[in-house]
Amino acid sequence: MHRTIPLIANLILLAVVSSTTPQALAEAPPDSLTLESTSCAAGPGDTLQVELWLRNPQQPISGFQAFVQFDPAALTYLGIASCYTKCTGATDPPCGNGPFQLYFPADVSNAGNFSGAQPGELNISGSTGFTGPCAAPASADARIAILSFQVNAGLQCATTSVDFRDWGALSSELSDQGIPVPTSLVATGELTLDGAPPQIACPEDVTVSCQAFPDIGETGMAGAIDDCGEPALEFSDSIAMGEGDPELIVTRTWTATDACGHTTQCVQTITVTPSLGDGDVNGDGFVDGLDVQPMIELMIEGGTPGPAFCAADMNADLQINDADAGLLVSALLAG
Repeated sequence: MHRTIPLIANLILLAVVSSTTPQALAEAPPDSLTLESTSCAAGPGDTLQVELWLRNPQQPISGFQAFVQFDPAALTYLGIASCYTKCTGATDPPCGNGPFQLYFPADVSNAGNFSGAQPGELNISGSTGFTGPCAAPASADARIAILSFQVNAGLQCATTSVDFRDWGALSSELSDQGIPVPTSLVATGELTLDGAPPQIACPEDVTVSCQAFPDIGETGMAGAIDDCGEPALEFSDSIAMGEGDPELIVTRTWTATDACGHTTQCVQTITVTPSLGDGDVNGDGFVDGLDVQPMIELMIEGGTPGPAFCAADMNADLQINDADAGLLVSALLAG
C-alpha cells in the first residue's frame, strides 16, 4: 500500500542522505563538449565533481581544448582529486580509460596554472597518440576528465555553475588532426548547492478502529522541513496480524524527499482493532444481494482496513473469509 500526500506540518527529527551521480545528457547536440554534474550539487565543505565529456561525435575526433570557468567565491578547484582519462598506460582513478593519450598540462592539478590565469579559470587540452592504437580518433561518447571542486562555506542552498569561456581569440572546441570541428558547448547549467537532507518527525503511535483506518485525521500526519524548500511527503504501509487479540499492526514508513532527491525516513506504528461489520460491503446503505460480489472479491483478493473491509468483517476477526460470507448470507435470508 503506497500513498503520496501534501505537506501540511513542520516538525523535525532525524535525517538520512541519498547520493546522486552525474547524469548523461539525454540527447547531446552533434559534436559536443559537455560539462556534466547533478543539478543538485554537494553542500558546503563537500566535494562537487564535474565531468568533461565528448558527446555525440559525428566525425573522427582526435583532439580538444577546453577553457573552463567557475565562481571562485563558491567553489575551490581540487586539482589533486581531479583526473584525466587515458587511452592506455597508468590511469588515475576514478577516471579510467578514454580516447585521448596526450594532455596539456600533463598533470591536471596544474589546469589553473597558465600565463594570465585568473581565479576560477582552468585550461586543459588533449589529443590522441602519435602512433599505435592510441592514435585512433574517437568515434563515440567518451568521458575526458573529472574536475573536482570543494563547495565553499556558507553556501547551503546557493546556486552556481561551471561553464566554458573564450580565452582571447581561442574557444573551447573539438578537432581532428589539428583542424577545428564545429563544436556545441554544453555547460552544467544552474547547480543547487544542497548537501543536507530534510528533517522529519513521525506522528505518535496510535490505536484506531477498523473504520478509522486509514484516515490521516485519525492516524496522524508526519511533518518535514528542509533548508532549501518544501519537501514532499509520502508513506508506505506494511500490515501484519498482531499476536494477541484480533488486531492488525501497520508499520507505516514516512519518507520526506527534497528537490535534490535527499530523503529522510521515520516509522510510525498503527494498531487497528476490529469492529463488527454490518454487511453493507458496497456502501450503498443497504445489506442486499449487491453486497455479495464485493464480499467474494475481498475473500479472493484480500484487502486492507477501510469501509468495505470493515463492513465485510462480520465476525470482527480482521479477516475476510467463509465465516463472514456465511453471516452475510444469513443476514440476507433473515431479510
